[in-house]
Amino acid sequence: MLETLRRIVQDVSAAPDLSSALAITVNRIRDAMNSAACTVYLADEDNREFVLMATAGLNPQAIGQI
Repeated sequence: MLETLRRIVQDVSAAPDLSSALAITVNRIRDAMNSAACTVYLADEDNREFVLMATAGLNPQAIGQI
């Protein structure tokens, strides 16, 4: 598991932007955990909401939605 985490960190560190880093993160974690889905929500402090920023296994059209 530590080797998997190390590879994820390396790939995320090389990502060109946040969107790519989050996509790598959710895909690799979903695969490593053998789960159906993995998502990342980030806080929108101005609107006091959590916004879906990346998903693997859910509808990708939901990205950017609360």
